[in-house]
Amino acid sequence: MSPVIFLDFDGVLNSLRSTLAFGGCDRKQFDPVSVNLVSRLAKGSGANVVVSSAWRIGSDVMELRSILSSYSALLASRVIDVTPSLLGKRGEEIAQWLAENESKHNGQFVILDDDSDMLDSQRPHFVQTAHRDGFGVPEYLKALEILAPEHKDVTQLAWYAKDKPLMHQAPKLEWEQATPT
Repeated sequence: MSPVIFLDFDGVLNSLRSTLAFGGCDRKQFDPVSVNLVSRLAKGSGANVVVSSAWRIGSDVMELRSILSSYSALLASRVIDVTPSLLGKRGEEIAQWLAENESKHNGQFVILDDDSDMLDSQRPHFVQTAHRDGFGVPEYLKALEILAPEHKDVTQLAWYAKDKPLMHQAPKLEWEQATPT
């Protein structure tokens, strides 16, 4: 069993930034940086993806994989399901999926969404993006810390994700510490 990423599309994989840069927000307008960061999260944590986005309505898993495969074969291959479509909060849909699919996850999950309609019990698992910017490095590190707190990106990149006035005090990354031969 694996951890699960509950993935929204609008405001996570596309954003106001990508909409302006690429001239729209249809199926061909995802932000490649956001997609690659979510892919890195899935790979680094060993997580599968459950699509919680409104894009799941009227689309099956194969169609959603096809959309994502234009950007990341790895991310597309990790999509295993969609949340049920209820008339309540998205958090309720996620809770129902978790309850009905205990054999598909190990209890670890993260929710990537720009909306905040999650249940109180889901707050420790929730990484809210800004629709303006989508999924970036700070969100990636927060989500990775939830799913895989010992991952090297959490320890090595966290310092760089925050505004630091004195860059000479920054810890060196693995590749910066290597001595030239």
